[in-house]
Amino acid sequence: MRRFVLSVLLAGCGGGSGGGGNETAVLQSSFTLVQSGRSNVLKGITVAVDEANQQAFVASIVTDHVGVVDLATGALLRTFSLPHFGFTVRDLAFDAAHRRLWVVSTQGDRIWIVDPDSGATLVEQDTSPDIVPGSLDFPVLSITVDPSAQRLYAARADGNRVNVYDSAGSKLGEILAGQNIVGVRWDAAHAELVALSQPKGQAWSILVLPAGSETGMATIARPLNLSNGSALVGAVDGDDYYLAGSSLWRVGRDGTGVWSAGLSPASA
Repeated sequence: MRRFVLSVLLAGCGGGSGGGGNETAVLQSSFTLVQSGRSNVLKGITVAVDEANQQAFVASIVTDHVGVVDLATGALLRTFSLPHFGFTVRDLAFDAAHRRLWVVSTQGDRIWIVDPDSGATLVEQDTSPDIVPGSLDFPVLSITVDPSAQRLYAARADGNRVNVYDSAGSKLGEILAGQNIVGVRWDAAHAELVALSQPKGQAWSILVLPAGSETGMATIARPLNLSNGSALVGAVDGDDYYLAGSSLWRVGRDGTGVWSAGLSPASA
């Protein structure tokens, strides 16, 4: 069974529907994070999963800490802090091959690369020159890492682009300008960057970039209205993609819906 850890507060999960398959999505487990005795209580806002060790790395708003959670028990195992922390972490990306956790601030002014086992910061890069003047306070929307090339892709609202960084945190360039990208995930099995494009008031589309390049980019379109804040939560399962908003969707590579499930609060 493939398990997804959603970095949103879910009190329950509705039954599955739609699509061409007979699968359904159910809420397998949940956990609450409380770091007692600290003023900066951990409240999960984004997660990255270490499948080999069955752990989740959890970052939160208004804290400089990243928590490590046991997925089997929901226990908070330990925390570590980020140096020169500003306000909040928007997203985490875990490179299992090199055991590196990539962290980007919501403000888009800093990148950290951390050893998640020791909590040591290996790389810290000031990326404030990348911020577009007069932009939103929190422009970073989503990040993902290509572990083979050691490249970080960061979807940003300021400038409507995806920035590309190397393993030193240096900016290599920009891609997908003007494409309204709200979510990015790396598909290691196919060596592709998968991006969710969601122009305001228009149908979404999934953009697939071989080796992270716009050359040969494919577009998967489906007239499905996603709610605000929707994103790619699972990169790929075979040739299918997972998206979340007010519901959880599994979408085939041809754009057809496999199934969907409502993410509504459980009744009292």
